[in-house]
Amino acid sequence: NENDSALVMYDEALKISKQVGDVYALGGTYGNIGYIYKKEGDYKKALDYFFKALGIVKEIGNKEFMIESYKNIADTYKDLKDFEKAYQYYELYSVTKDSVLNESSNRSLIEMETKYDTEKKDSEIKMLNKDKELQAADIRQQKIVLYVVVVGLLLILAFAVVVLKSYKQKQKANKLLIFLIVSITREGSSIHFCQRKSTLKEI
Repeated sequence: NENDSALVMYDEALKISKQVGDVYALGGTYGNIGYIYKKEGDYKKALDYFFKALGIVKEIGNKEFMIESYKNIADTYKDLKDFEKAYQYYELYSVTKDSVLNESSNRSLIEMETKYDTEKKDSEIKMLNKDKELQAADIRQQKIVLYVVVVGLLLILAFAVVVLKSYKQKQKANKLLIFLIVSITREGSSIHFCQRKSTLKEI
């Protein structure tokens, strides 16, 4: 019998789970044994194992396994025609399932908000970095303009100094030239006067 072989296998699994203290495996194995008894129509034994599974998953706080356990118990009570208890455990199944869905939705919402905040911060950082780059570029451009203006002014000043120096040299040369011309003219006049005086004496 296939179910008997499965029960033997699950009994061995129960022993190993208890020895190593694996409560997750223990809870799952109790649930699987209960499911086999339910299939065979032994609903009381099935309930016994389903409740054992429920006790363990409650203890470890695994709501996904709790949902499965509540559903198995509700279905088994339904098979026993105990509709009041079936309804009671369907309610627990439904409430727990909604709770898990809400928690999942909340987690998704928190993840989305976190992702949005992270992306927003990244975008702000990128914008700040871009602004800093633009400011740095403006400063570099201002420095270049200032450098060009300073160099231009220095060149103009140097040119003005050269022109002024040249002008002064020309002025000096002109004065010297005028002085030489005047000196030569006077000297010439003096020579002419002496010659005339000498001529008059001879007469």
